[in-house]
This record gives sequence, structure tokens and C-alpha cells, in this order.
Amino acid sequence: MELHKILVKIVLAFSVVFLLIPLPLTVGIVFSPETTPTFPPPGFSLKWVNKFIQEEVFINAFRVSLILAAVVVSISVVTGLLTSYGMVRYNFRGKDFLNMLFFMPLIVPAVVTGSALLFLLRGILGIYISFFNLTIAHVILTIPFSIRAIAATLSGFDITLEESAKVLGSSGLRAFRRITLPMIKPGIIAASVFAFVISLDEVTASVFLSRSDALILPVVLLTFMREQVDPTFAAASIFLILIYTILIFIISKTIGLSVFIGLLEKRTR
Repeated sequence: MELHKILVKIVLAFSVVFLLIPLPLTVGIVFSPETTPTFPPPGFSLKWVNKFIQEEVFINAFRVSLILAAVVVSISVVTGLLTSYGMVRYNFRGKDFLNMLFFMPLIVPAVVTGSALLFLLRGILGIYISFFNLTIAHVILTIPFSIRAIAATLSGFDITLEESAKVLGSSGLRAFRRITLPMIKPGIIAASVFAFVISLDEVTASVFLSRSDALILPVVLLTFMREQVDPTFAAASIFLILIYTILIFIISKTIGLSVFIGLLEKRTR
């Protein structure tokens, strides 16, 4: 076997191990009876899971995070759908600049976005509703992913199908709803997953905008880990891993993992 093939396999194996190590470590720590994170666990216990469930601050933050992510998905996907449709289908002056503007959140650090929104929303506009402010921040951070995922499927869509429906008497809206939407469903599902995961996991910008009236789980966990270190944070990770596993199952049953990975590759180009 050639040397470069051996090196590729070694690097690939190392990458897989490196990516998978956190999962068994987290599972082992959360089910350990020890107060300090210990691996391998000396025994089995559910006390850290029970502590997470019984702590009202964690459950409330978890609920707020899920609601916020659902709201962000709705706004981000609808906005991304309309934007990507206009960007793909039409040519107009300033299109390149507008395209760059929509993708600026990928370039600007989240800490800059969070601090700027804090100054704008609270300092200038006087808006102290944390849920509203967090929604604005998360939508800004997720829109580039929604636009890219949906635009990737729109670019490969045969527009003559929609035009044929219009020739046969269908209205533009009905042709879009009955023909275009089903064809770009993989992009919409991918955009929804991206937006949901990013919103649920976003902590950098959220630290600036989250207050006691709308604390989300990443911010609560960050504050908790600053004050004390015990396996409760690992229990929270288990719930998040469960959610991500459910999302992967939904993707595999709706558009297929291969299609999703293909859209992910297009998004990163």
C-alpha cells in the first residue's frame, strides 16, 4: 500500500476518534455518582440527570431555548426562502452588494454582533425585552445559512416546470406552492435544521442580550460552570445530544442524509 494512502487513513481514523471522544466522556460523566467529573465512572447513578430536571432554572431556560429556536426557524426560513428566490431568479443592480450584506454575519464575529445589538436595541431604541432581542440576534446569525441552503436547491431547480404550469393556466402563487416548494423541500428542511441548531447552541451573542426575563440554556450553563463544576452540565448536554439525534433521524426519513450532506458541502463552498 502506498504511503500517502496509509497517511490518509491514519488522519481519517484520528479525526473520527477526535470527533467521537466527547460523546462517551459526556455519557460516562453524567451517569457517574461522583461529584467531580470522573471518567471512567466508578459506578452508575441518575442523580445528575435528576438534579438537572429538578432545577427550575435549567428547565425554564431549556423551554425558552426551544421556543426561541422554533420562532427563529420560522422567521429565518421564510426570510431565507423569499430572499434566495429573489437572488436566484432575478438580476438587478446592487445584487452582489446585497448578497454580500446577507452573508456578513458569517464574517463578523458573534461577539461584535451581540455588543452592537445591545447598544442598538437597549441603548438607542430602549428595548429591554430579552426574548425579542435574542430573536433579532439569532435571526441575523441564522439567515445566511437559510439563504445558502435554499439557494442551493433553487439553483438546481428547472424553472421551465414552473413556467409550464403558468402557461397551462396556473397562477404564479399556485405554481410556486404546488411545484416549486415540493421540489426545494430538501433545502427548506436543511435550512430549518441549520437555524434550529445554531439558535439552540448560540451563546456568544446571547450573553449580551439575555436577561432574567428570558434566560436561555447556553447562557445559564455558562453562568453555572463559572460558579461550580459538577456533572449537571453534562446532563444538559445529554438532552441536547438527544435533540440532535432526533433531528438526524428526521433528516434521514425526510430528505436523506446523503442529500443533507450534499447541501452542507454546497453551503461551505
